[in-house]
Amino acid sequence: DFRACCTYYEHTQMFCGGINHQWSVNGGKCSICGEAYDQKTKLFDKGGEKYLGKIVRTYTQGSVISVTVIV
Repeated sequence: DFRACCTYYEHTQMFCGGINHQWSVNGGKCSICGEAYDQKTKLFDKGGEKYLGKIVRTYTQGSVISVTVIV
């Protein structure tokens, strides 16, 4: 279950390193979880503090998936 695996309650900290860092250093890029793009070890990536080694879902390359985004 994704929620059990990847819930992070400090989501207000995930701001791409700050607007100046995001645009001046990373050319507007931001990591998928809101971490600074140039950060070597990301929280949820392998080796990161929150990495649990659980694969919650897999997809075949090129497959079409349905997603819902709440803004």
